[in-house]
Amino acid sequence: MKSPDAAQQKTDAPQPIQPVAAPGDVLQVERHDFVDLVPEGRKRVQSMQGFDPVYTDIVDYIVRCTHRIWDERDVGLIYSHYTHNCVVYTAAKTMYDREEVVRDTIQRLVTLPERRGMATQVIWSGDDRKGFYTSHLVTGSGRHSQPGGYGPPTGRTFVSRTIADCMVYENRIYREWIVADVMAIVKQLGLDPQALAEKAARARLDKGLLAIDIGENRRMVGQYPPESEAILDIAATDLERHTLQWLHEVWNRRMFGTITDVYAPTVMYHGPLMAELTGIAAVMH
Repeated sequence: MKSPDAAQQKTDAPQPIQPVAAPGDVLQVERHDFVDLVPEGRKRVQSMQGFDPVYTDIVDYIVRCTHRIWDERDVGLIYSHYTHNCVVYTAAKTMYDREEVVRDTIQRLVTLPERRGMATQVIWSGDDRKGFYTSHLVTGSGRHSQPGGYGPPTGRTFVSRTIADCMVYENRIYREWIVADVMAIVKQLGLDPQALAEKAARARLDKGLLAIDIGENRRMVGQYPPESEAILDIAATDLERHTLQWLHEVWNRRMFGTITDVYAPTVMYHGPLMAELTGIAAVMH
């Protein structure tokens, strides 16, 4: 028979920390229908301190709030989902406050009201204490039915991809990087890319922009060769360290042969202008 002291010691002993969410608990975008990605009545499977109760994990947050803002037209949710001093980087411009994000969203909805952005994949890292980092691949399709940045409506349909990387803390996005395949839309609408680019550039020049400084190529310093090793300070796992290392080999050191070591022979390449290619040679060239 155990003594009361022994039982008390067992009770007071540190208990093992249970994981907040097992790898399989957080929603996976692939192979699921939209209604499965925005479940009703689902219990929260991941610690989401500071997030609205409707969100059950970080993937649910990204997919659901994107749909609420863009498809359900609740643009005002931006006020509760972005910080007042958020910074949003795009290829065309950088937005430095929430109100500009609201105006830009309304303008895009007016120009392409029939566009539907479907979640193709969401990958993420982090937690609710330090913040989440998410990368959202969207496949958008629609019809050009209204006048706007693409000129008079052409009535043509289009399909394009967009990647949005977000830094999120307590329900609000405070940094976002958006890369959209605008050229795919331009081509499918039958527009002249050169004329459209000149129009956009002239609008900036008329506002006082005198030159566009693209900066020095910083993959190397002066006349030194590229660094032999990647900077791995931001890596938290072996997989992240491995990824940073091979990206450094390919992009900074130009060791393109590394691609054969990290890509499957049957790799599918989904690129700009909605390109769909197969094989390592397609990735290289």
